[in-house]
Amino acid sequence: MRLRRENFTEPFRRSEDISDRYLEPIFPYMSTESIPLLLDHLNSDNDQLRAFIVWRLTRLGYEWSRDRQRELMKDPSWKVRLNAVFALDPDELANALDDENAVVRIITQILHQAQPS
Repeated sequence: MRLRRENFTEPFRRSEDISDRYLEPIFPYMSTESIPLLLDHLNSDNDQLRAFIVWRLTRLGYEWSRDRQRELMKDPSWKVRLNAVFALDPDELANALDDENAVVRIITQILHQAQPS
């Protein structure tokens, strides 16, 4: 195999979807009325966008179903899983203690310990 620049840069290319870059200007306008719009884009290929949507829906008080919580905790992006941890029921929180990502595990452990006994 010849060493070419493409062989080294290919794994580091970002997703073509750059929609997450446009969130800052519209953020102040995202209210509970935005929930359907956010849910429509939760399956985006852009992990930054998915992570933002999970975080924003949780902050808006969106009630995640248990099935949806489980799906979020299986997301390939640790950022999505990290934001999903804040939406988990106490029972589901214990299941996230063995996440593959150390940051997710540490935050989960802190939240788990903060739960009332």
